[in-house]
Amino acid sequence: MSILRSGEMLPSREGRGAVLFRGEERTGCSGCLEEPRPDREVRGRSLLPVERPLGRSEDLTEGRFERVMGMQTLDKIIAQMVYRPSTLSYPPLLPKAEGEVACSAGGGGIILPMFEIVFLGTSASAPSAKRGLSSQIVKHDEFRFLIDCGEGTQRQILQSGIGFKNLNHILVTHGHLDHILGLAGLLSTFMRWETIDEMNIYSGRWALDRIHDLLYGVVLRGGQAPMTLNLHEVKPGVFFESDNFSISAFPVFHRGSDSLGFRFEERSRRPFLPEKAEELGVPPGPVRRDLVEGKTIQLEDGRKVHPEDVLGPLKPGVCLVHIGDAGRTEDLIAPCQGADALVIESTYLEEEAEMARKFSHLTAKMAAELAAQAGVRQLILTHLSRRYREKDVLAEAQPIFPNVRVARDFDVFSIKQEG
Repeated sequence: MSILRSGEMLPSREGRGAVLFRGEERTGCSGCLEEPRPDREVRGRSLLPVERPLGRSEDLTEGRFERVMGMQTLDKIIAQMVYRPSTLSYPPLLPKAEGEVACSAGGGGIILPMFEIVFLGTSASAPSAKRGLSSQIVKHDEFRFLIDCGEGTQRQILQSGIGFKNLNHILVTHGHLDHILGLAGLLSTFMRWETIDEMNIYSGRWALDRIHDLLYGVVLRGGQAPMTLNLHEVKPGVFFESDNFSISAFPVFHRGSDSLGFRFEERSRRPFLPEKAEELGVPPGPVRRDLVEGKTIQLEDGRKVHPEDVLGPLKPGVCLVHIGDAGRTEDLIAPCQGADALVIESTYLEEEAEMARKFSHLTAKMAAELAAQAGVRQLILTHLSRRYREKDVLAEAQPIFPNVRVARDFDVFSIKQEG
């Protein structure tokens, strides 16, 4: 797939264009506490003054890419955010009963299942001129999940055009500051300008302790939020379920934190077969939806059509795996197995593998090897150090795993299956 430049149009299946707003740029992060190397050549192009949507919009289908306090007080509180045994109690979520759903690829207004991920920030440790700190939004039907909330996330949300509606589920991979500081500003905005009844934050205990200090110590200062504010301690296993998909957590090794990865997985489904429905004379409309929902229907001529007459064999649902910071990959193969898309950090290149090991991060090569070993279909790299150019990251990963992209701020990827 060719990468378009700023202001060019990206053709879509419906004949409409999606505008790509960026040329080649430097990528980036401070590489976890160390200074950028001044001897590395970095080139880039500035953004053009164009309209939304920002970034690239890509379609991942069947293995392809279609594509308010004083600062002195704040500093003092942040400086005190060190690990201590928690005395707080965070209520776990009780998952709903398991099940399976049927879904159609067409006819009757039935929506093809898919996840969509919007990258709000793709830099590591510190922002760069063109990359914000870690934050993404995963969407499925009416659900929106904000994953991590680095400093400046709410501005990225506004600039992306997504807005704050239904943004009441926040998943935090771990408690390092470049992944949580944006929560303070986001809560402050929700308190003053946005109508939201409930805010749910999901993470491990260590991260929740720091988040509690940030929100209750800095923002609320002993007061209460005008909305219900829930901090949910997440442990490995399923912690969120809807009628159509579930989210499970798994442990990730990363420097001194109880880090988590998240697996978004639709329920197994029996795809609707429109050709079978046509053969049986089932008209488009509500009757097809009834069949998908497992109901027997009766046609105008009196014939009965059963769900098994128009539904195909059971097949796994779409799966998206998201991993934040990580220091090793051998224990991530099983949680990533068979995913339609894997989003994972790629802070370093192999030439600085020792630095990656020291700061508990991955190289592009390590991420690509994980994708190959786990049999995923697509790999999306994020959390980049500004010491590298995007093309250098791709050059290291593609020989090992060709179906790879480096995410940029405001990129949008749709992960779905055909049929």
